Amino acid sequence: MKIHIDAGASWTEITNQANSTQYYSKVTADDLPDPLPPPYALSATDYSAPGNEGTCDSRSPMTPANCTENCVYQVVIPEISETDEWTIIAELLCSGTYPKSDATAQSGGVTDIDAAPGSAYAIMTKQCKDYNYVPPWFASVTDNYGGKWALQTAEDAMDTDEDWAENLNSVVFPDGWSAWENVTLTTNQTHVPYLVGDDCFSFIIRDSNNNAWHMYEYPEDISNSLFANFDCIPFKLQTVEGIKDEMASAPSPSSPDSQDSSGPPPSTPSSGALSTQSIVTAGLAFTLVALM
Repeated sequence: MKIHIDAGASWTEITNQANSTQYYSKVTADDLPDPLPPPYALSATDYSAPGNEGTCDSRSPMTPANCTENCVYQVVIPEISETDEWTIIAELLCSGTYPKSDATAQSGGVTDIDAAPGSAYAIMTKQCKDYNYVPPWFASVTDNYGGKWALQTAEDAMDTDEDWAENLNSVVFPDGWSAWENVTLTTNQTHVPYLVGDDCFSFIIRDSNNNAWHMYEYPEDISNSLFANFDCIPFKLQTVEGIKDEMASAPSPSSPDSQDSSGPPPSTPSSGALSTQSIVTAGLAFTLVALM
């Protein structure tokens, strides 16, 4: 399913905090109940960056890898609206601040967070999504591990390239990162997720201006990437209740999360999947390598 994003378009993402499932809609945030009914929370309302032509989700995260029809789930969430449809796009796995910060665990994991100057707020998702970019250009930055990141959205709409440049020039990236650069395109370019077996993973960061970037070129040694060098805290542990539940029940990695009444339940991790439990180790410990 292709989600087309017009230049300067905006959209809304929400998260079911009970099972870390993320939904997308072109419903504006102003049209949503305020506050959203639990366990839902607003993830983002963003505007597309230059070159960002749209995305293509091949399947929702709970869909089997061999799915050939109706692989992207669209649901109505009656607690929010009896008519609006939401596309299930991702399972949020974990997040944290790079360089490490004690403040990460207090974020709640799903709201827009302005990273402090000199840091980045990083999010790891299970998501089979391609990002489509078109000429004439897009913005890129390189982290200190060799990963390249493409600008995908900003928090506010900007009318001109000069406005975008002013925004990016004021970002304070972490030490060792490159300055942002203008990547000229003469043909369309597709950025694909990181694959481990049948599972797809997307790596997202938000900078000090709350712009969102996704990794589109991966370091040769992924076990020594940015995502292996900070504490990526599972989303289910990022609320007080989540921590209490985890300590009380200590479920096995194969136990399904609580089900969302508005859509199909998340599947249990396969032997090749990256479970929340395997991520909780300091520095992510990248079990990706063991699974390849």
